[in-house]
Amino acid sequence: MPNKIREIIGKYRIIDAHGHLGYYKLFNIPDSSAEGILKTMDRVGIEKICVSSLAGLEVDYKYGNDMVADAIKSSKGRILGYACINPFEQDDVILELERCFDKFNMTAIKLHPDLSDCPADSKKYIPVYEFAHQRKLVIMNHSWGSAQNLRSIADKYYNIKFIQAHYGSAWDGNQELEILKAIRDLDNVWLDTAGSGCYLGVFEKTVDFLGADKIVFGSDFPFFDPCHQIGNVVLSDISEEDKVKILSINFLKLVNII
Repeated sequence: MPNKIREIIGKYRIIDAHGHLGYYKLFNIPDSSAEGILKTMDRVGIEKICVSSLAGLEVDYKYGNDMVADAIKSSKGRILGYACINPFEQDDVILELERCFDKFNMTAIKLHPDLSDCPADSKKYIPVYEFAHQRKLVIMNHSWGSAQNLRSIADKYYNIKFIQAHYGSAWDGNQELEILKAIRDLDNVWLDTAGSGCYLGVFEKTVDFLGADKIVFGSDFPFFDPCHQIGNVVLSDISEEDKVKILSINFLKLVNII
């Protein structure tokens, strides 16, 4: 990383709300172990990252959660954990969530309806929502399917702090407007910044539309280079106060670390 960029990024505390751990079936991902993640975090200045296991999202949730638990322990708190479940294993959902939060000290829950092959409005997620509502947890979802789904679920489970992934840098000012309106209107919903398609000025438009308090930094590492994702925020034309909120404070508040 060039010294000038390192100097700019070094001014900020960076907490990454959206990362992944381990192998992915479709293509090779370098540095996807806990050790590789920590090495990258040190290189780019990320203090903490919250990860879900790719295996846990699709293949074997218990194995994936065990991987995350090991990463939490070995990283001495720098790697935080998302608990994963299989919505089709209804008899085990609550038992697995209790294991993740009571034994492994995980931070939040990650849902991925696409990889789970279970749509976001399925009743199979009700035990997850009830558990999270009772404990006032954070749930990050890859996709809610529609703004109507998001509004209905967030209204009913008002104790849950919901994060919509991937919308912070991919908005073109037109598409996905209804989801963004829902995020803006609902007191218990945020979005993260992770995205691959970044239109010129879109991040600033998103901050202006939602307000910086509704956005958390996420890189989707190791799918995306965190330097690029950090640059979307650090080099954007928004206030320093808003950058600080997005890069660290907002997510830390959601998970009750500060």
